[in-house]
Amino acid sequence: MPNFKPRMAEQKPFFQCTIVIPAYNEADRIVQTLDHILVYACEKQWSVEIIVVDDGSTDTTAEIVTNYAIYNPSIRLIRNPVHRGKGHCVRMGVMDATGHVVLITDADLPACMEETSMLFQKLSEGADIVIGSRWLKPSLQQIRQSFLRRGLGRCFNLLVRLLLGLRFRDTQCGFKAFTNQAASLTFRFQTVSGWAFDAELLVIAKGLRMIVKEVPVRIQHDRRSKLKPFLHGFEMLSEVVRIAWYELLGKYPSPAAPFIVLQSDGVRGKNLWSCLIPTPARVTFAVLILLGTSMFMNGITAVIGSNGSREQLSSVVLQRFQPAQDLHSDFQNPTQDSEQNAAADEFDYISNQD
Repeated sequence: MPNFKPRMAEQKPFFQCTIVIPAYNEADRIVQTLDHILVYACEKQWSVEIIVVDDGSTDTTAEIVTNYAIYNPSIRLIRNPVHRGKGHCVRMGVMDATGHVVLITDADLPACMEETSMLFQKLSEGADIVIGSRWLKPSLQQIRQSFLRRGLGRCFNLLVRLLLGLRFRDTQCGFKAFTNQAASLTFRFQTVSGWAFDAELLVIAKGLRMIVKEVPVRIQHDRRSKLKPFLHGFEMLSEVVRIAWYELLGKYPSPAAPFIVLQSDGVRGKNLWSCLIPTPARVTFAVLILLGTSMFMNGITAVIGSNGSREQLSSVVLQRFQPAQDLHSDFQNPTQDSEQNAAADEFDYISNQD
C-alpha cells in the first residue's frame, strides 16, 4: 500500500487505512468478510482500523463483531439503535475514521482486498476519490447479476447522468476509496441516508472540484443482497430527484460560487467563478421528473390503497419525497483537525455572505 503522508503531525492515533463497513442483518456474511480483511491486512503489514456500523440489526451481527473486537483491537463497532439506511451508516463510520485513506466496502465484500491496489495507486497519483466500477470492464464480473438487476441498474445510471450530470459508468458499486481530506469534506454536506448516497457524494465532489477516478474492479455478486430492485428502486428514484432539486437550489458546493479547493498540501479557499451553471434544459427536465414522479406515486396510492401490505410499501416510498432532515447535526467528527475545520467554516462563511 502506498505510504500516504499525513497533513499535520498529531497526537491522535492515525492509521494507514480505515475500512468502513455498513451492516444490516449480516450475521451470515460478516464473519467471512472480517476474516478476509484481517488476513490480507496482516500479509501487507498494514496499520488498519475496521469500523463496522450496525444499522439496527435484529440478528447477531453486533454480537459477532463485538467478539471479533475483543481479540482484534483494530476492529470497532458503532451501533444504530434503529434502522436508518446505508448512507447514514457510511457517514457515521467515515466521520469517525482516523486513517489517511478511507475505504468503503459492503458487508458482502463485492471485491476482494487485492482490488484495493488499483484504488490506492490512483490516490497516490493525485486523485481525491476513486470508485470501483462493474461496467468499465463487464468481463471482470465473476458472478453476474440477474438480467433484471442489470437492466434496472443501467436505467438508474441513465437517470443519474441526465439529472445529476455525472458521467461515471457505475456510481453504486460498494467499493470506494477517499483521501481523509476528501472524505471529511464530502460527507460534511451529505443529506441522503438511503441507497443513493453514492450519487450525492459524487455531486458534492463535483462542486468541490475534486479529482474523481473510476477504475474497473473484479466483482462477484452475492444473490443474498439486501437491495430489493423494486422496493428500493422507488426509494433511489426519489432520492436522485431530491439530489437534483437540492443541486438546483444551491444546497451543495457549486462551481458557480466560492468553494473549497483540495490540494495535496492541504485545503484552502478560493473565489473562483465559472459558467458551469445547470442549463435551462436540465432545470426543466428535473422539474418535470419531480412532478411526474409525484403524480405516479399518488396514483399508486389510489390504486392499491385497499391492500394492506402494498399500502405500507406506498407509504414508505412516499415518505422519501419529503425533504430529508439535515444529517449534519447528528454527527461530530472528533478526528477532524483544525485545518479541516477552518476550511469548512470558511466555505460556510463565504456562502452565507453570498
